[in-house]
Amino acid sequence: MGTHRAAPALRRRRWGGRLFAALAALALAGCPESDEERAARAYDRLDFASARALAAEIAGAGNPRGHELLALMAAQGLGQPVDYAAALAAADRAAALDSGYATVRATVLDRIAADRAAAESAFTDGRYERALRFAAPLAAFGDEAAKRLETTLVTGHYVALPGSDMPWRAFWEECSGNVRFEDDRIARERFDADCMGRAAVWDGTVIRLQGDVAYVKMRPGRPGARPDLALELAGEEGREMLRPGAKLRFAGQVAGRGTPNRPDRLTMARATGPAPPTADEAAREETRRRQSVAGACQRLVEGAWRAGRMPAWAVETEREVVAGGSPRSRAFALLVGVASGLDAFQPTPQGGWRGVFDGTVTIQSSVARTAEAVDFTAECTLGPEWRRGGDPARHGALRFLALSEPRVDSAPGRLRRGNRP
Repeated sequence: MGTHRAAPALRRRRWGGRLFAALAALALAGCPESDEERAARAYDRLDFASARALAAEIAGAGNPRGHELLALMAAQGLGQPVDYAAALAAADRAAALDSGYATVRATVLDRIAADRAAAESAFTDGRYERALRFAAPLAAFGDEAAKRLETTLVTGHYVALPGSDMPWRAFWEECSGNVRFEDDRIARERFDADCMGRAAVWDGTVIRLQGDVAYVKMRPGRPGARPDLALELAGEEGREMLRPGAKLRFAGQVAGRGTPNRPDRLTMARATGPAPPTADEAAREETRRRQSVAGACQRLVEGAWRAGRMPAWAVETEREVVAGGSPRSRAFALLVGVASGLDAFQPTPQGGWRGVFDGTVTIQSSVARTAEAVDFTAECTLGPEWRRGGDPARHGALRFLALSEPRVDSAPGRLRRGNRP
């Protein structure tokens, strides 16, 4: 968020009194008078860069009022982009020098809460660029609600991406051939005046590639599998990324209006890279990753069991089943069930995974007409070299933390049903 996020009059009315009071009070703190006056004058004439530089000098001299001023200016983006982390750090330095400045942190936190509310209100009111201006620094600060809103604004095509004259959603509602007018002549005139030739940088999913044209599906878009855009490719740049099913960011120039059944056209188009996932897509991908990790840990448990934990009857039965040519899936089975949820598996700072999870190993044989089940708690680790679908034994380790006494039953199916995860 830049230094002119709000109109100067509004900014001074809401926060100017607090800031000017902090500056005026500097004269009582024993700092050189010229610096105090210069800081006050710089702020009063909206020269926030100079006011911030002077405040830094005063803070450097050990005066908590200088840190207070830096905190308040950083929280508002005066003389710098909004930086809530820097604002809180300066507030804490002021309080460390003088406990009377403990309220500065609360003032900054109030500002954060107000900006969060402003971002949500702007989104609700359809002022998407304003919502992004508030949400972006909050997201950088680590605010989860702001992160979700920023993701929605970008991946939902509500705001223009860098280099684009308009967001896709605005094009869809105002320019696309899917928009119908009572008079086609008016439609063409409005398209030519407001849309033709405008630069577009959008995200979409490739449906198919046909010669020098890539057909793309957008959200929102035409119903069903009908493409929303035809990208007339400018050359070979980025063409290797244009695979069916790939979600990409692409750039081009608006060149033609389609119909409800035919796509709109971009010319001089090229793929520029992968598109960021929506919140739902990211959640689904995270679920798939954790499912893969859980599956790898299951395979490590099975490997550990086969390496020396199988009872003698199971070893002998499996040998006889294999030697006799019976279908192993029917005659003998070693099943590993995971009872813990996927949140038991967490990424490590090194790029791998670690999980402490509960489960059950069930061995059963219809030939021997017996079954055995053991409950366990295990710790599973996968190194950063492990990749989804790879052999976990090469880059993983397993340690059993607890094992129950085996439960044996003469009816195999009973234990299996009773221990299904």
